[in-house]
Amino acid sequence: MMRFLGLVVLFTAGAVSSFGGIITLVHSSTGSGWLDLNGDTSPDADEFFGLDALGGLAPVPFKIVASVEQNDSSPFSSGVWVPHLGATISIPFGVGGVYSFLTPTYTAVNPTTETVVFGTGADIDTDGLDLLQGPSDPIFAGWDFMSLVGPITGQGSLSQWDLTPIMTSVGQLQFFESTQDVTFEATPEPGSLILIALGLFGLGIVKRRFRQ
Repeated sequence: MMRFLGLVVLFTAGAVSSFGGIITLVHSSTGSGWLDLNGDTSPDADEFFGLDALGGLAPVPFKIVASVEQNDSSPFSSGVWVPHLGATISIPFGVGGVYSFLTPTYTAVNPTTETVVFGTGADIDTDGLDLLQGPSDPIFAGWDFMSLVGPITGQGSLSQWDLTPIMTSVGQLQFFESTQDVTFEATPEPGSLILIALGLFGLGIVKRRFRQ
């Protein structure tokens, strides 16, 4: 029994420690802009999204989902950042509505302003551009990607998408500058949740056996 208990404890500890590996970061908001579906790097009339019939802004929801290795996080001049292993954006527009970013992207935290941001660039200090700022929350004063957070919603903004081409799997993507609510959360990969559930299930079995 003690040997079995030891194996379960080790298994559960290993599952929990997997939180120190890959996690999923989700940035959600609304916006308007254009997506180059024709490959000509300039917006055609049918490539705009989030506009009403008169051409006014009618923002649509979008969600950016990125995978990161927690151990890849590192300090920079204004806080802590981590490059994405990969990132996608879902927009109710175009074919399929889910597109992969080809341009390097990152998530960063500024502890002074207590703000999390989504941006583009291979190195945040040399070519980084913050594209989606927010939300702000006191938890970001000390958050370093080593724990799970959210979802947290607060005011944020879209900006700087016109300063450099942001390329996706179908073409260039550009959001217009705007201010709106932004939601952020950091969650474990589904595989981590399964391992932890199995570990806790094993501990439950041991507990019942001891009671018997």
